[in-house]
Amino acid sequence: LLFLFFRELNASNFVCGLSVVVTVVFEIPLFARSKAMLDVIGVHRLLIISGLCYSIRVIGYTFCPNGWYMLFFEPMHGVTFAAWQTASVEVMASITPPETAATGQAFLGVVRSLGYTAGVYG
Repeated sequence: LLFLFFRELNASNFVCGLSVVVTVVFEIPLFARSKAMLDVIGVHRLLIISGLCYSIRVIGYTFCPNGWYMLFFEPMHGVTFAAWQTASVEVMASITPPETAATGQAFLGVVRSLGYTAGVYG
């Protein structure tokens, strides 16, 4: 859905594609260090970081005069997603018994998908 906003700001397909590259470039190192982030920062602080980055990012989008400026905020999407995903998987792992760990993670995926669906169609 962000691409619709990009297009509203007259961003080209190149800028839309570049935004994905920027996001992923920031996500990969964070996911690679997810265990260290959990050990040093902790679950609750990761969720706070995720929420703050998300808030700053979406507020920042409202000040962008064109699509190129959106790229300055895209690294925060990588931080938001990596921090939230790492923390949520850890929370689910901590509240499910070891023998149902896979079921717990599947449940997390279902709940997340329902949230996305409700956001798009609700």
